[in-house]
Amino acid sequence: MSLDHNENLDELCARMGVEIHDRSLLVQALTHRSYGNQRETGDYERLEFLGDAVLELAISRVLWDAFPDMDAGELTKFRASIVNKRSLAGLARRLNIGPFIRLSRGEAHTSGREKNSILADVYEAVLGAMFLDRGFEVAAEFVRVQFDAVVQGETRSYKMIDYKTRLQEITQAESGVAPEYQVVEEIGPDHDKRFIVELLVLGEVVSLGEGKTKKEAEQQAAKSALAKHAAAASGEGAGR
Repeated sequence: MSLDHNENLDELCARMGVEIHDRSLLVQALTHRSYGNQRETGDYERLEFLGDAVLELAISRVLWDAFPDMDAGELTKFRASIVNKRSLAGLARRLNIGPFIRLSRGEAHTSGREKNSILADVYEAVLGAMFLDRGFEVAAEFVRVQFDAVVQGETRSYKMIDYKTRLQEITQAESGVAPEYQVVEEIGPDHDKRFIVELLVLGEVVSLGEGKTKKEAEQQAAKSALAKHAAAASGEGAGR
């Protein structure tokens, strides 16, 4: 696919839902340093640097608005869980950016357009070009739309992860040990299996959890244990 024809760049802008007027910026964002004629436009690395900063601020605002009860530490961990090479490469694939990337023949022959590292870098570079051409508000709205499904999809698993983290902090503070988890039962056929997990502290069963994966069952067990711990603490407080 040649980038010398504006209709190809029109197609990419249409997929993104954002028109980048300065096409030289967009071409630069799509140019890998291995490309033989990159001296004409420059490669994407400077734009990637800028796009990374734009992305961090934009997604921080998305999370700030979406999770008003999260503290700074939780917001930082959540942001790190959704903004990474894998997720950015996935978004680039959804936009089908790969065919538009300018690579050397050698890089192209080694499936460079499918490499997570290159796709993620180009995604950020395109965001940098968008920022320079259209301003922060347009770029931030693009990020919000792009990451909406990612944020919603990761919210449940992140909250479950937090249950295990919190419980471990409590048990280590109170007894000096971490909780143990063990699968006690597997229910259903392979395509629809559910796991039952016991949570033990100092060898005693504290709670049970059930889920479609071992990890989910462990998180549910931790959630149940936290609820019991909170109830016990509340009862002790009331008895004073």
